[in-house]
Amino acid sequence: MQTVRKYGLLFAFIICGVILAWFISSNHSNTDTNIAFHIGYSDNSKEEIISETQYIPDSNGHSFFVCHSRDGKLPCEEIKGIRHGVEKWYKSKTLEYEDFYYYGAIEQSVLYYPNGLKKQESFYENDKLVQQNFYENEKINPLTKTIIYKNNEIIKKYYKNNKIYKEEEYQDDTLRRRKLYDSDGLLKQLEEYGSSVRQFDPFDFDDFNPWWQDSQRYHKRFQDIPNNPPSQQNDNNRSGSWI
Repeated sequence: MQTVRKYGLLFAFIICGVILAWFISSNHSNTDTNIAFHIGYSDNSKEEIISETQYIPDSNGHSFFVCHSRDGKLPCEEIKGIRHGVEKWYKSKTLEYEDFYYYGAIEQSVLYYPNGLKKQESFYENDKLVQQNFYENEKINPLTKTIIYKNNEIIKKYYKNNKIYKEEEYQDDTLRRRKLYDSDGLLKQLEEYGSSVRQFDPFDFDDFNPWWQDSQRYHKRFQDIPNNPPSQQNDNNRSGSWI
């Protein structure tokens, strides 16, 4: 009886898996069927492709324009539908840009070097630029710089050999903080705008708890000068910046 139940449950799981696979495959096939392609050609030669655009045809009033260049060079052609998928742009028959759309909203853009290596990536959320990555034109195509956009804050990260060595934080286009890293990618120095520079010790408890450091300073001053209230002491030696 237990054997029958065991194989019965196994058979039920197999049936559920088959149904789920069929459902996913069916939806994927329907989506692929709905995807159409628009090809843009050069004026000089109808055999030279300058753009390829994937979209979903729509007769309910949705449309977009594909122009003679990615930056909007005229003439432009109106397409009845919604951009969805990949839009490719070519220069001298070489892929220059790839833009990735999801139901009309751009999510990612990639710029390539003429040799086909990745030069720049841009990421978007709600049609707003949130991050950019920059790459070196070398065989291994290493990441050299990342820029992150957060409201009025900008974070710039710099890399060598695919390891971060510097990070800068800006607010309202003004440098507020800088972090420097060693060759292993470990934080070694903190700098703040208008503050002094200090070395960072990852094993120093004070580096992670400035309140404890301040309380220890207060306690030490009180012990060294018992007849003089702490409020009368000058605390001019405090330095360092905290995150």
